[in-house]
Amino acid sequence: MLILASGSPRRREILSRLGVPFSVEPADVDESRIGEEAPREYAVRLSLKKAQAVAKTHPDCTVIAADTVVALGSTVFGKPKDEEEALSFLQQLSGKTHEVITGVTVMHGQKSVSVAEVSLVTFRQADKEELLRYIRTQRPFDKAGAYGIQDIGTPVCRCEGDFDNVVGLPYGRLVELLREIQP
Repeated sequence: MLILASGSPRRREILSRLGVPFSVEPADVDESRIGEEAPREYAVRLSLKKAQAVAKTHPDCTVIAADTVVALGSTVFGKPKDEEEALSFLQQLSGKTHEVITGVTVMHGQKSVSVAEVSLVTFRQADKEELLRYIRTQRPFDKAGAYGIQDIGTPVCRCEGDFDNVVGLPYGRLVELLREIQP
């Protein structure tokens, strides 16, 4: 049995491409960053923590967990809490290239593999009114960095690397990890 340790509809959609049944059991863990933890280590640590939380009650299942962070240098942008924070995030990313890092852990029993998949996303310069129009669609509020690359209205002008990674689950890398961990 395969379990996705995430409530993200985007991750469910990507995982469904495998064509195998899976269940969804979001992990309830503290997602706080530890000090100045590097963005890649942070994303991987959270994915492992989520996988462990779900695997604890399902030791005979294969658990997939992921955590996506948006980073500009050492600054990590999580999910915005309100319109003001969403605007701040998008203004800081406007006109710049940043990293989108998804930590992915696949766990079965005591065996686990974790990776950090990194994509580079470039925003064109966007003015405040354009960003506010996007924010008012309400789509930024459940997404790291306050945007979804797949959303209409984002100022994304280029993506280098795995597009699915930016959406929240790097499909190609996931398939590799499943092959490595499957009993």
